[in-house]
Amino acid sequence: MEQTTEKVMAKNKRDVFASVALWQFMAFFFLLTFIWTSEILDLPAAVFGANETPFNAYRAFLLSAAVIAAGIVAVGHAYEKQRKLVKDLLMTCLY
Repeated sequence: MEQTTEKVMAKNKRDVFASVALWQFMAFFFLLTFIWTSEILDLPAAVFGANETPFNAYRAFLLSAAVIAAGIVAVGHAYEKQRKLVKDLLMTCLY
């Protein structure tokens, strides 16, 4: 009985971490989608009446690379912090 409870708790813990990572991934995916939509449709010109600019793939790729790098750092940092928190809580409970 004890082993099944531990397995369920471990599975739930992984699900929480996966849920947080999923929402972070979705936020960064939204940013990537916005960058490309803005570049293709020239949103500043359409929304704010700014001067029209031609499609610039270099700018879109550069911004996409920055968002991907920030996403990797943010998701990795959050995962490590969550893992450390759970480890510290377990160590406290053991005492």
